[in-house]
Formats: sequence, structure tokens, C-alpha cells
Amino acid sequence: MKKFNDYLAKRLTESKITQINSEAKNEYNALHYLQQQIAIQLEEYMAKEDIGFNELARRLDLSASQLSKLRQGKANITLSTFSHVLSIMHKQPVLRFINTM
Repeated sequence: MKKFNDYLAKRLTESKITQINSEAKNEYNALHYLQQQIAIQLEEYMAKEDIGFNELARRLDLSASQLSKLRQGKANITLSTFSHVLSIMHKQPVLRFINTM
């Protein structure tokens, strides 16, 4: 890792490295927030429908592994899968974009 950091220091200015780090942090935070919101919605749906893990996997047509990752807030899913999950839960997303700088 030290060699990579030395390489970056030679190729990029300190302000550019700071900018890249900030963008990476923002990207991580956005992904983590979406993952957590999906997990919360799945838990609420399961409680409302009074269904268990296997029934939810069947309804969503997902493998146990994929559903487990979704419920833990660790899945990196496609927009298509995201839309499918919302459709099964009879939900529509509401997006709001805010400036982070």
C-alpha cells in the first residue's frame, strides 16, 4: 500500500487526492444508505405480510444467498432487481438529490 501511496503522491496533487477520497466516501455513503433502506423495507414487508425468509425468497425469485445479503444491507444489486423488489412490495422510490459539498 505504501508504494501505491508513493505513486499517487508523484502523479497527483494533494488537493486531487483529497477530492478523490471525498468522492469515494460520498459514493460509499450513498450505496450504504440505499442498502440499509432496502433492508428496512424488506423487514417491514415481511412483518406486514407475516411471511418468512423462504416465502420472501420465492416471491422475489431470489436465491437464499442474494436475499440474505439484501436483508443484511450488503447486496450490490442492479436497478432491475431494485425495481423488481419494489414492485413485489408495492412500493415506488422517491429520489431526492442533495449537494454534498
